[in-house]
This record gives sequence, C-alpha cells and structure tokens, in this order.
Amino acid sequence: YCNGAVYNGDGRAIPVHDCKLDAYCELLEQLDGEHCLTFYGYQHDRDRILERLERYNKGRRDKLRVRVYRTAEDEAAWNAGEVEVLLVHPASCAYGLNLQAGGCHVVWYGLNWSFELNDQGNCRLYRQGSPYDRVFVHYLVVQGCQDKEVMEVIRERAGTHEAVMKAL
Repeated sequence: YCNGAVYNGDGRAIPVHDCKLDAYCELLEQLDGEHCLTFYGYQHDRDRILERLERYNKGRRDKLRVRVYRTAEDEAAWNAGEVEVLLVHPASCAYGLNLQAGGCHVVWYGLNWSFELNDQGNCRLYRQGSPYDRVFVHYLVVQGCQDKEVMEVIRERAGTHEAVMKAL
C-alpha cells in the first residue's frame, strides 16, 4: 500500500492512494530541472509514475524528458544529459552500469529490503569519474507504514556492512 497501488488476483494494479506520486512531483519541482535517477519497485509504480509525469508535462514549456531504462541506448542518453528523469528497477542496474554522468539525484520511489540493491543502486551515480561533487539520495517514505521499517532495516544493515568492511 505504501507506493499507492496493489495487485489484485488477476494481476491488475488497483490504485489505493496518490500520496507518494504527489510527494514525487513536489520533489521534482524542488529539483528545478536537475536530473534524477528514480528507482521503482513494481511495474505498477513505473506505470503510475509515467502516467503522472505525462500529466505533469501537459501545458509546460519546459517538459521533463522521461525515459525508462531498458537498453544501452537509455544509459547513453542519460549520461549525455538528454534525460531529466530515468526510471529504473534497482535489480536491472545494480551492477555494471555507469550512470554517473547524467545527474546527481537518486530518488527511491519504491523501497526494498535489500541493503545490497540499495547500496549498489546509489553507487550508479556516486562513483569515480562523476562530474558531480556530491550525490543526493532521496527516499520517499510513507509515515506510519512499512516504509519506515524498511528504512530502519536498511540503516541497520548499512551499519553492519560498515563494521565488516572496517574489520577487513
């Protein structure tokens, strides 16, 4: 429910709320055209974000260029600065993709329990060779729901990871 939709028994997404979509669009406004890599968790997240951004762009002169990562062409377009919003599932780009040249904002629309995917996802922008001094990571967290627990687990696992790395 945290992301705003659930799948029914037939595999169709049933919208429940738009809170995260609203917060996402507010964040994009605050970024004021700066590029952001957005991680989604479910196909319905991706579809609902695309639909909302299509509405967001209507009537705007400075339309956001939005793309879903699928191929090396999407990677190249992002790194060339041709895309303001690149939607990515973390499992599809956690390793091996060099996305550091396209922007300095990571947005986690869909949270997941995997510290490794979270860490590797953030490292798509935060890596050697980036033209940016800093990377900003934004988590969209629904208060009073499972999202808060996911964030606590990620922080705990990050602490464990750091302790292991120091020990090594």
